[in-house]
Amino acid sequence: MPKLAAKPEGKILNSIDGVLYCYKSSSTSVAYLLAACALFETYDQAMLALEATDQEEQVVSSRQTIRINEYELLKYYAASNGDYRATTELFPNINDFVVRNRLQALGLPNFGGRGHPNLLQAASAFYLEQKSLIESATVFDIPLPQLESLVRNVGVSMAKVLKMIAQGGEQRFFTKTQQNLPTVCFAN
Repeated sequence: MPKLAAKPEGKILNSIDGVLYCYKSSSTSVAYLLAACALFETYDQAMLALEATDQEEQVVSSRQTIRINEYELLKYYAASNGDYRATTELFPNINDFVVRNRLQALGLPNFGGRGHPNLLQAASAFYLEQKSLIESATVFDIPLPQLESLVRNVGVSMAKVLKMIAQGGEQRFFTKTQQNLPTVCFAN
């Protein structure tokens, strides 16, 4: 790798740095090996990360894997009104980064922090009350592009979580019986 040896510090070398761009195009195996060497302390850590197929898993050492129960995460996220920081505080034994990564993987936005204070209400109006996007944005004084961006980027769990927030953190799942009558089943 003569190009790598001659590369000035701080200058990007696409054939190596490209593995971190998250593009769908592939890089050379040498580039992936170099990235793995830089990211992991041991061969075991690298192999565990590469073999992990479950999105809930975040490798934190060569032998320790953290699993976050999805229903528990959704329940705490709803109890925190969609605030990432408040949600991470409800998982005192898990690194904040791991909890935030899992929330992002589920497509759940951070309604706390720097976001518009009425964004949660506008999202609830759109998803739960079936208001139009324009009406939801207008009623809660949200810029339409901001609400559109939220709707485009949220995951499939968003409507479920908004229902949980509206019900004070309790989620009810509705199923149909053979007679097509609604039956309420409570999640454990």
